[in-house]
Amino acid sequence: MLRRLPVLALVLATALALGGCHGSPGPTAAGTPRTAVAYSAIVASRMHVVRVRFCDLVPARDVSRATGGTPAAAISWGNGARIPVVAGADVGHELGCAWTGPTGTVARAWVFARAVTPAFAASIVAGAASERRCSGRPNPVFGRPAMTQVCSGPPGSVRVRHAGLFGDTWLTCEIQASRQSVPVLLLRADDWCAAVASALDTAG
Repeated sequence: MLRRLPVLALVLATALALGGCHGSPGPTAAGTPRTAVAYSAIVASRMHVVRVRFCDLVPARDVSRATGGTPAAAISWGNGARIPVVAGADVGHELGCAWTGPTGTVARAWVFARAVTPAFAASIVAGAASERRCSGRPNPVFGRPAMTQVCSGPPGSVRVRHAGLFGDTWLTCEIQASRQSVPVLLLRADDWCAAVASALDTAG
């Protein structure tokens, strides 16, 4: 069963709602998907990650690599909608996508629908290690600031998440799988998050 979003993420969703989100699904990005940069080559200060619906922007090859095979059609959600991949979820204020591969591996990604300040982002990073059954640490690559979080789920299931601030856009991406080691999932999450960030980057 999928785990609920972190408490801080839900706090942020509430803050965004109070800040003026009106439930609009947001624009849809257009254009040719960008070639993904390597995870180690990400420079957050040089990227402009946009807050748009983006399921169709992530190249199919990167989705298949992340999920371990051709996945089912993407499940998407928008600003002001209930998040379909979280059981009993409240209304969210984000734009996201999730894909499930043939063996049950799930790749997800989302951006908060409104701008996020560095101070609030830092509070999310600071709280990453406090979620039950999770460990978290600052991430020096995936945004400024950024975090990596590893959580155990149902028996044998592990979720690896990278999340960070690109300008004023908070981007989260994760891989959840069973019967795979944390080092393997960390490498898969690196590649997956690099692909998502590249797909949403509109910088020259």
